[in-house]
Amino acid sequence: MLNNNSGRTNADIHQQFQLFKKGEGHSFKFFYDLYNRQIYVFVLNLLHSDAIAEEITNDVFVLLWDDRGKINDLHHLTSFLYLVARRQAIAHLVKLKRQTKLEEAWAIYQYEWATQFDEVEITRDKIIALIIQHIDTLPPKQKEVFLLSFTQRMDVRSIAEKLGTSEKNVYKHLAKTYQYLKKKLQTG
Repeated sequence: MLNNNSGRTNADIHQQFQLFKKGEGHSFKFFYDLYNRQIYVFVLNLLHSDAIAEEITNDVFVLLWDDRGKINDLHHLTSFLYLVARRQAIAHLVKLKRQTKLEEAWAIYQYEWATQFDEVEITRDKIIALIIQHIDTLPPKQKEVFLLSFTQRMDVRSIAEKLGTSEKNVYKHLAKTYQYLKKKLQTG
């Protein structure tokens, strides 16, 4: 009796199956050639991606070879191929969905961070503007000491050397300036 699989008889297919069960590589190729296109089209119809369908189809046949000892008969072999192909396709879709959720969560995080960063920058700019506004009302020596510390990031010793004064005087000027600015910034 001829099977509709390219002129192969049922006896030929059964013989190839027995050789496949024993681990014969040429019989694996026989079943690969027999079912490869069908499994590929099945996966392609599920996922609509040539590359992914090809990858999953190859994975299915690797699993078939690895699990050949568990395959009982030809019907089981065919069922195995379609079942594994479907499971692999579903696993791919789940992974894709998880990846999409992670990408969405990351985008939300980046947006929120950028928004918070913008708010911090705006607040910082407002505070600096208030400080600059109030610096102009400081006595000249206090103003000079504060600007060297604040804008040029000089330490107390360097400021004292630059201005020809003691470190103690620099500390006093800075302390008075910070108290003054704190009071002004708290009242708005």
